[in-house]
Amino acid sequence: MSAYTARPRAYIAYDRVALFAPDTPDLRVTFDSAIRWRGDLLWLYSPTLGKSVLPEDRVLMEIKIPGALPLW
Repeated sequence: MSAYTARPRAYIAYDRVALFAPDTPDLRVTFDSAIRWRGDLLWLYSPTLGKSVLPEDRVLMEIKIPGALPLW
């Protein structure tokens, strides 16, 4: 019997735009907006409502690369 029981503690949702360059498929960029969270209604079939993490006019950009940054 395990000493740990995994249970959901937080729900995080966001609206995402994911992009990649056809000539550099390993390079991907994502833009997440309307990032929100909640500590109740933790099931995936629940509405995606929650408290905003960022101001409405802010977007989180993430660059995903397997190695070094491209020179451009």
